[in-house]
This record gives sequence, C-alpha cells and structure tokens, in this order.
Amino acid sequence: MTVDMDAVLSDFVRSTGAEPGLARDLLEGKNWDFTAALSDFEQLRQVHAGNLTYSFPEERTYQAPEKEMARVGRPVLHRQDEVVQAATEKRLSRGISHASSTIVSLARSHVSSTGGSSNEPLLDTPLCTFQLPDLTVYREDFRSFIERDLIEQSMMVALENAGRLNWWTKVVPNCQSLLPLATSGDGNCLLHAASLGMWGFHDRDLMLRKSLYALMDHGLEREALKRRWRWQQ
Repeated sequence: MTVDMDAVLSDFVRSTGAEPGLARDLLEGKNWDFTAALSDFEQLRQVHAGNLTYSFPEERTYQAPEKEMARVGRPVLHRQDEVVQAATEKRLSRGISHASSTIVSLARSHVSSTGGSSNEPLLDTPLCTFQLPDLTVYREDFRSFIERDLIEQSMMVALENAGRLNWWTKVVPNCQSLLPLATSGDGNCLLHAASLGMWGFHDRDLMLRKSLYALMDHGLEREALKRRWRWQQ
C-alpha cells in the first residue's frame, strides 16, 4: 500500500501543531506510521516539559477606565499546566537543533537545482556537518531518548568492536569520539548518509539518487563500473 506522505504530514501538523520540519523528521523516523510518530511526539513533549524552567515577569499595575471597572470582575487566571504546554510546544518548534530551517531549505534547494549540471559546483563540503549539542544539560531519560533517536547504536557497537571507530580514544587522551547517525529507513538510507556526511541534511529530494542513476545509466564511468563489478563477482 502506497502512503500519501503529503497527506500524512498535513494531518500530523494539524493534529499536533508541530512545525513541518519536526513533523517530517518524526514521521520519517517511524516509516510514516502516523500512530507511532504521534506517540514519539507526545513522549518528546512530555519529557521535554520536565526540563523547562519558567520565570514569570513581575506584576505591573494597570489602571482600567471607570466604565470598564464596572464590568470587570476578578482577573482571569491561567492554569500553570496550560502555560507549560504553550511554552513546551513553542520550544519544540525545532527540537534541540540550533540550525535554522531556512538555511537548510536554501541549501537543499541549491543542491537540487545544480545537481544536474556538471559545470556548476555544488555546495562546499565543510570539515564538520553535524555536531551534537551538550546533552548533559538534559535529564537522563530525555538524553537517552535523543540518543536513541539520533545515534545508530548497533552500528556503533559493531564498528567499535571491529576496531574501525573510536579506536583513537584509547591512543590519544581526551580525543573526541565519533557517532554514527541514524538515517531514515525509506530505502534511500545509503544516499541519506552520503548527503548527511557532505552537507548535513537528508537527501529528501532524491537528488543524489537521481545523480547516481544518471551516472550508472549514461555516465562516463559506466563501463569502468561494469568492469569492476564483473571482476568482483
């Protein structure tokens, strides 16, 4: 059964009030399972609410006109849980990401628009495209939730046991570790990983997938790739 991703995304945004970027990330993480993504959103909202601290402004005196004083009763009191919910939903607009959604959208559009041209270069590949914030400032349960959602734990264990990842932490003191990112399990995970490694965002527009197909179909390296595959077999 084919899932109408746009319809599911619209329903999720309408039901939760989340930003489209956060909604898409949650849905992609659950293979567009609406119920599972909604459960993750509720868990993220509830856990994140426990980490918020609130400072209420000092009361200011306001002299209402005499005509309004006659019809104004006692002041309206807002329940604290309503204030907490409003603040939480506002803080969940981009989760813990410090990257602007506008910057990411512009970068993705630039890559998509120039991907088919061999004369115009793509985006520069920086030294670092993704860096985790300091998760120690959060509660243990929320930190564990973020780590499970962002880090491919099984792959990290396999790579470390094989001596391919983080071996330098045992040789050089105080050397930082690298963590394998989890990608969307939508059949395009390899190119998602390549896009994350080069530019820091998923290959949602399938630009790399289209470029790979074009290379294998009529690229200059087509025959060389065929010879390599035949030799390998």
